[in-house]
Amino acid sequence: MLQRTFIFSDTTERRNPDIQYFEASLAHYQNLLNKGSALINQLTSSPDLMQQLMAAAEVNDKEEVERIINSLQIDSAVEVSYTPTSVTFKMDEDAETFGSCCKLTMNLQWGRCFSRK
Repeated sequence: MLQRTFIFSDTTERRNPDIQYFEASLAHYQNLLNKGSALINQLTSSPDLMQQLMAAAEVNDKEEVERIINSLQIDSAVEVSYTPTSVTFKMDEDAETFGSCCKLTMNLQWGRCFSRK
């Protein structure tokens, strides 16, 4: 388990932090996770769509990859990048009281690239 130790100098004044923004971030991140889950559920429920996405990524057909992702009708902007063996989805969630509070990145793979030595 990762342990972190923070050292405060004697001059550091300790205060009770206001958790309002943290609570907002947590709530918005839960919303973002739901959107990410909806994206995953739509892909897993359609083997044809999975095959189309993989085939388009393998031949670097950006327009087809974007068309497939847009067809999912996710209620969030989705930034997509891909390789011949994987796709990465990046989603952001904004809070009303402050800018981009939450980011979700999902990297999904369907193959491996092996290097020869």
